[in-house]
Amino acid sequence: MKRFDLLKEQPYAVKCSAVQILNENLEAAHSFNRPMQMSSWNVLYYRFRANFDGLQSTHEPKPPVELDQSGRAAYEQGKRVINVRESENKLEIEYDDMVANVPGRTKADVVIVADGPNSYMRGLLQPDLQYQYAGYVAWRGTVPEENVTRQTRTLLENKTTLLSTANGYIAL
Repeated sequence: MKRFDLLKEQPYAVKCSAVQILNENLEAAHSFNRPMQMSSWNVLYYRFRANFDGLQSTHEPKPPVELDQSGRAAYEQGKRVINVRESENKLEIEYDDMVANVPGRTKADVVIVADGPNSYMRGLLQPDLQYQYAGYVAWRGTVPEENVTRQTRTLLENKTTLLSTANGYIAL
């Protein structure tokens, strides 16, 4: 981010000065000074898109006017990649255009396929890779600040907070 973020004047994360671990009574059982930054997937996604291809969004209403001129970039949606192979010092991408319902091909220096944990491309490129259950389930949620009591806001403010449980912890 330091090198390529063209929106440096706009924060993309909340700075936290400490980490605290709460006990079952919601009291700070442990606390230590550890500056860090917290963000969310949406904020980072729209920040990257604003820098990458100038996408305007509620998160980044004024994307950079002049994008980095180090090369041409394309963010493609609605295409299902069928295959990627090396061809003449490039990567050749075969895909199905799901909107136009036609096949297509293109070439690129770099390909980033972000199609989730059950990635077709991961299976194609790493067919022997097997999933293993990590032993936990992660849930995410948000609540508007005005729906949180002042006491809770004060407890969580400017801190990365973990709630200790009998079998692990919950990140707040």
